[in-house]
Amino acid sequence: MKEWIKDYIRLIGLVIGCAIVAILLLTLAYMIPRDLFVKHIEESESLLYALCDDHNINANLDGYVYDTKTNIITLEEVIAPREHTAFQDALLAPSSNYTRDFFGDWVNTLQNDAHAKSYSEDNKLTYPRYWHGFVLFLKPMFIFFNLGEIYQINTLIICALCFVTLLLIYKKEKAYVGPFLVLVALFNPPYIARSFQLSSVFYAMILTCILVLRWDDKEKRAHLFLYAFVIDGIILAFLDFLTYPPVAFVVPLCFVLVFSQQALLHNLLASIRYGIAFLLGYAGMWVSKWILASLFTDENVVAEGIESVLHRTGQGDATGADSAFNVEISPVSAMRENLRAFGTRPVKIMALLLLCAVVVEVVYMIRHKVGFTKRALGMFVIFVLLTIVPIAWIVVLYNHCSLHPHLEWREWLVAVFAPLMWLAWFWVDRRKKAVECR
Repeated sequence: MKEWIKDYIRLIGLVIGCAIVAILLLTLAYMIPRDLFVKHIEESESLLYALCDDHNINANLDGYVYDTKTNIITLEEVIAPREHTAFQDALLAPSSNYTRDFFGDWVNTLQNDAHAKSYSEDNKLTYPRYWHGFVLFLKPMFIFFNLGEIYQINTLIICALCFVTLLLIYKKEKAYVGPFLVLVALFNPPYIARSFQLSSVFYAMILTCILVLRWDDKEKRAHLFLYAFVIDGIILAFLDFLTYPPVAFVVPLCFVLVFSQQALLHNLLASIRYGIAFLLGYAGMWVSKWILASLFTDENVVAEGIESVLHRTGQGDATGADSAFNVEISPVSAMRENLRAFGTRPVKIMALLLLCAVVVEVVYMIRHKVGFTKRALGMFVIFVLLTIVPIAWIVVLYNHCSLHPHLEWREWLVAVFAPLMWLAWFWVDRRKKAVECR
């Protein structure tokens, strides 16, 4: 227990250190003169219109992948003129008051704001409860590239990371290549690369997968994995707008579990420890931002952050404002709408393939009279718990999930990936047992 406490104290120190480094890097980004990158955003008008959520999108095929409106919120922060010092702007994330055109032409709003040298008092907004870490990368990139080129670069990076991960999996155990390919196919990297928010969770997930696949020293693995998952949470909080965070945790954890040679109880306790580490990184970075912004600006961001947590869980004073969206907000509605958004044609195809895999596995077990060992049954229970994580997330954060199913439905990717990983693990485990018995 003392070692656990020491580990978590180190992790908290890492979170605090990362928060300080993050705000200093963002300050440098906010020091870049606005005129250097606004022109490239102006060039992107036609592309933004082409990718608008309501234009040229086949929801059944594309699965609500495009997220132009959230991208515009992001770009509004990139182009916003200086309101305070660079340090304070990094804390407050000022932008145009895009909510004034909430149900209108957001692309036109962005272009008008890009041309404005300064904003009027009634056209200013701050968004301090998130880190908006994407600004650190987008401000410098827009100096040299327009939006289309940045999308292409993002696609290449994401695909390269997928290839590296696939190669690492292949070297360790070929059986897990299939589940990973299914996951990547459902993500559809070229599509999510066109949304900065959808990309954010993918980056946290894939980088953590690479870490846990690379760190293979059995004696130090558990210690290193703690750092992998706290870094996972830190990256996610730095980049994300609360889209589908559990995916970034569950997918790497599945790889940790299938390659673990430890006893079942150890794996269960380790999963809890890694979950705590992830939450320390994720929640710790958020709270660090609230505290820093409250200390160095005139806004009470701690109070705003707490109200946001209450709001997104269906409580707090701000819930009444959601009536403007004319959407049913309840746990049942959140579940229904996210399942509906999830049930696209590619997903139905993958679900059919998953069903076929289960049938093949069951037939194999019957023919060869394969029984469940205690370890297999225990792993089955752990992976069932991981499979239902999306349900827990949607029920708890039903307010956010009801309003944003085009983002949140990706939580259900866990419900496809975790069973596939257990099936692959069971197959590998049976194969090893057969070899040992010869």
